[in-house]
Amino acid sequence: MGFYNNAWEFVGEKSALKAILSEITQIDESVLDNSALLPTIPVAQRMSWASSRVTTRPEDMAYCLLGIFDVQIPLLYGEGDKAFTRLQEEIVKETNDFSLFAWRITGDEEGSGQHQKHWGILAPSPREFASCGDVVNWGNPLYNAECLITSKGLRITPAPGDGLRSGSVGVKGTYILDLGCYRRSDRGKAIGVFLQQHGSDLYCRVLPRSLPAWSTGPGVRQPELTKSRVFYITKTVSLVASTMLGSSHRWAFNLSQVFKAMEDIKFRPHPSQFQPEESWDGERMLFLSQGSRNFECCATFVTTRRDGLGALRILVWCRLHLVHGGGEGEAQAQASVKVEFDPPTEGKTDADGFVKCKGSAKKGYYEGQPVFNVQVEASTSKLRALPAIIPIRTQDSHMHKMARAAQIQRHEKLATAAMGRERYFNSAAASMSSSTLGK
Repeated sequence: MGFYNNAWEFVGEKSALKAILSEITQIDESVLDNSALLPTIPVAQRMSWASSRVTTRPEDMAYCLLGIFDVQIPLLYGEGDKAFTRLQEEIVKETNDFSLFAWRITGDEEGSGQHQKHWGILAPSPREFASCGDVVNWGNPLYNAECLITSKGLRITPAPGDGLRSGSVGVKGTYILDLGCYRRSDRGKAIGVFLQQHGSDLYCRVLPRSLPAWSTGPGVRQPELTKSRVFYITKTVSLVASTMLGSSHRWAFNLSQVFKAMEDIKFRPHPSQFQPEESWDGERMLFLSQGSRNFECCATFVTTRRDGLGALRILVWCRLHLVHGGGEGEAQAQASVKVEFDPPTEGKTDADGFVKCKGSAKKGYYEGQPVFNVQVEASTSKLRALPAIIPIRTQDSHMHKMARAAQIQRHEKLATAAMGRERYFNSAAASMSSSTLGK
């Protein structure tokens, strides 16, 4: 291959210009020597080669990269920046390399996107990959989570033992998607992207100017794995769409006070029994009701007592009803809260009188949007223990035996009941099924 300047004067052969070409393009000399090595280079690193490229037509910014990624898309001049989105979608179909999502908003974008909070998982242009020249994959991307382009967004099926992690270590109220890569300059630290939930198993990217990084060595605190189910990430988000996503938690149920009340009476949350699980945003303690006119959810809290007395579980049911035709405003939504005990019991307390609960929902605001703040008034009676078998002194040996036998029988009955409840407690997770929500 020969190179010519803008006056069509011969400059030199590719083989003789490798060093200067590598310096200008940031492409490794080994790749310039052998293009068969391209598939071994992370997608983000290959994108960085084009981060400073300038084309006459915006579509050519995508079309000139087809060979580097070995993909094919129709050439449709007139579609503008959508061509780069189509290129990324085609790359997703061909590889599980999550470094494609390791882009960051640059300084050039801050002027046009400084008021935009929510973003898609796909980059607006190659410029956002300018800092990805040293990104390296941990291993073979083939073993990463499965990705699929759908009308709802990017559908991700986590690999075993993987999923979304809590972003509370860095930014409260967010999740982290592990991209399975790191930077050569910061080896040993995994990198990811911040996500925020805005619907049923639906997420978007937030804080695109930074990538969370955390150490992966032994004994080091890492972001907690919080969700391992299939989820979706919005592909692209415009400035107008970002404003709409800012109200996605409208009429959500805020359970932050419920967690505090349950902690006070020694009940802990059971994450796998927050139903529907796909609508539970554990990082913000919200049940998101978007997409449903009549929404119903249930949060389950289990006792930390091990003596078998008192309720094993407390279920907080929340129901939302949207009233149409009432005009704009808070009057459009109505909510109700019901507290139940498990095992079931009648009245306001559990079967042993240990716990007393009363639930309600009050309208309030969360991040500028109207929500229902769920409140539970909970109290407990004095802790009780199994009665001891006390010695009985009597002259009548027959009466003595009868009284002692009655005490032992009563003690065994209480102990058996306690053991039965303990077994029920251990199988509590399995007893909560989706059919329960349909009642």
